[in-house]
Amino acid sequence: MLPSTIAIGSIVKLNKVLPYVKTAESKPMLRPGTVISIDEAGTVISRHPADTWGVQFIHGSFLINNDDLEAIDRD
Repeated sequence: MLPSTIAIGSIVKLNKVLPYVKTAESKPMLRPGTVISIDEAGTVISRHPADTWGVQFIHGSFLINNDDLEAIDRD
């Protein structure tokens, strides 16, 4: 079940270091997880099947599993 705190437009960050991430492009590819730092904020831009979100970070858009994200307050 998806938490109500994450929706399109939400500001999120990773809650753990990932070994790799998949790009959210027309031809997706795997990139090393180090391309996104653990404290880097991103914006949710799309929702995908299997509890996955498209998130725009500084170095591109990536498909991130719901369990690997946490919402950030906009204070």
